[in-house]
Amino acid sequence: MLTLRGISLLLAVIVLLAIAWNTDITMVYIFFVIAFVMFVLSYIHMRLNIPFIEVRRFAQDTAFEDEMLNIKMKISNNLSRGASFFEILDYFPAAAPGKEKTSLFMLDIKAKEEKDFNYTIECYKRGVWKIGPVDIVSQDALGFFRMRKPLNVISDIIVYPALFRIFAFPPLASGSVSWMGVETAKISGDSHEFFGIREYQRGDAMSRIHWPSTARHNKLIVKQFERSAIQEATIVLDLKKGNNIGAGKETTLEYAVKIAGSIARFLMDSGAFVQIAGFTKEAIILPLGKG
Repeated sequence: MLTLRGISLLLAVIVLLAIAWNTDITMVYIFFVIAFVMFVLSYIHMRLNIPFIEVRRFAQDTAFEDEMLNIKMKISNNLSRGASFFEILDYFPAAAPGKEKTSLFMLDIKAKEEKDFNYTIECYKRGVWKIGPVDIVSQDALGFFRMRKPLNVISDIIVYPALFRIFAFPPLASGSVSWMGVETAKISGDSHEFFGIREYQRGDAMSRIHWPSTARHNKLIVKQFERSAIQEATIVLDLKKGNNIGAGKETTLEYAVKIAGSIARFLMDSGAFVQIAGFTKEAIILPLGKG
């Protein structure tokens, strides 16, 4: 609660009191009274200046690494009197080291007034994060006392890894199936490519009947079309703690995540279904999907 300046003033009050008590010098008593009154009035001012405000935060719930995140704060004064000279601290754990806290200084807010503030901050590291809490910091006019009041204003955000563009991808090893996209399977389906004919089966659409073949065989014959078989790909990540080398963002795991995400996006854009599997003590699997 006491700042360094406040501690200095308190020590001065104690020293002046001791000197005045032992020397009985009037001037020392006067200095003691002045210092003591300053100390008491500063404390009273700090207590009266504690704002009773409501803070709301508006931010998107997803972002990518290295993007600038725009955050809007709405400040509401719920008291019947104004407040002045207080600070609002917002905490964003995904920011760069040493830049997690953003300070908004309020010179004045009137009774029942609302104010809007915007600030931007860099999404430094991927992950699932919680923005907040918010701290309201109030102090007296002379800076002798300082009080911090936490507000449980929490916002959830997912910061996705920064991906890079892949222009080409090598084919899989010899003997494997086609490496990406859609490959043709020689079975009946709903493609527009004609495959052949077969005997009519219950449930076949009448529009598929091949009338020349029907007349020739004296029974209902329908047209067959190729069906597309969607290819699937699995990307495996090693999540074991002992295999992660480096510090901060510059680790083998962080690079692996960026590479895996970039490959997954490339394959999905090419028409493949992709799943990602991570292995540590337990297997973590993101099921097959296209986005």
